[in-house]
Amino acid sequence: MERLQPLTNEQYDQLEATELMRMLASLACTHGADPADYYRARWASSPLASSVTKMLTWSTKAAVPPGTTTDATWAAPLTARLTGGFLALVRKASVLGQLGVTPVPFATPMLVQIAGASCRWVGQGSPKPVTTLGFGSVTLSRLKGGGVVVVTRELMTFAAPGSELAVQQILTNELTTFIDGTFLSAAAATPASPAGILAGVVASADVNACLSAFFAARPAAVAPTWILSPAAIGKLAPAETTVPGRFRGFPLVLSPSAGPNVILVDAPAVSVADDGLELDVSDQALVQMDSAPTDPPTAATIMTSLWQDNLVGIRVERFINWQVPTGAVQYFVTT
Repeated sequence: MERLQPLTNEQYDQLEATELMRMLASLACTHGADPADYYRARWASSPLASSVTKMLTWSTKAAVPPGTTTDATWAAPLTARLTGGFLALVRKASVLGQLGVTPVPFATPMLVQIAGASCRWVGQGSPKPVTTLGFGSVTLSRLKGGGVVVVTRELMTFAAPGSELAVQQILTNELTTFIDGTFLSAAAATPASPAGILAGVVASADVNACLSAFFAARPAAVAPTWILSPAAIGKLAPAETTVPGRFRGFPLVLSPSAGPNVILVDAPAVSVADDGLELDVSDQALVQMDSAPTDPPTAATIMTSLWQDNLVGIRVERFINWQVPTGAVQYFVTT
C-alpha cells in the first residue's frame, strides 16, 4: 500500500483556497436551498469537507445574527481557516508578501528606532561614549480596500475542470493589482487610504544617482531591495542583471504595478498592519458595473441585476495599512 506524503505548507494553502472557492460556489448556486447539501453532493470526498459543511450549515441557521469573517465569536473562527489559506497565496503574489516587511498591529503605537548608538574604540580606563537611542512612533489606523468581482453563474458552478482555479486566480489578481498599485504609487494619503511609498519622493536621474541618494538618506539600511516591473527589467543593462533575482548586488521583486519606475526600498523599514480579508457572494444584488461607481447613486446611475443577467458578485474586502519612513525609498524612471 502506497504511503501518503504529508502536504507542504504551500500545498495546504492551495487546498484551503480551493475549498474557499467551493464554499462561495455553494452559496452562490443554491438559490435558497441548503448550500451544505450542494457541497456534499459534489465534494464530499474532500479532506476538508467536514469543516466546510459545518460553516455552510451555520451560515444558513435561522434566528441568529448574520455572521461575518470579522465577527470574533461567530463566523470568524470557522472561516479564518479557509480565508487564511487563500490570503497566504495572495500575499505570496504581492510585493508586500515578498519584501520582508515589519508586521505591526492596527491602532497600536509601536516604537521604531530612528537613530543608533555611538560606539568607538576606547583605551583602558577611558570613558565610553554614551548616546540616547532615537525612537519614533508608528500607529497604523484600520483601513479597508474592497471591490466586487462579477463572474457568470456558469463559471461559479465549477462544472468545467479548472473553474475553481480560474475564480481563485481572478480574485488573487484583483487583490494583488489593487494593493500593489496603491503601495507602489505616488498617491498621497487620504482618510480612507494609505499613501504610496513614492509620495513626496523626487525621482533620481539614473541608477547611480538613486543609489547615492538612498544611502545618503539611509546609510545603515538593513535590506535594500529593488522593486520593478518585468517591462522595466528588460531596459536595464544586461551585465547588471546576470545574477538571477538581483540587480546591482541587491535582491529584486517583480511587479507589473511598478510600471516604468525602478524602486529601491529598505524592506524592514516598511511597517505593515494586515488583518486579512473578508469575502461575500450574491446573485441577487443590484450593482454598478463601474470601477468608479457614483457615490451616492443618482437617478442617472445604471444598475445591473445580477439575478437577471445570470451573474454572481463576489465582494472582496482587505484590511491593510502601511507606513514607510522618510528616506527609506528612492527611485528612478526607465525610458
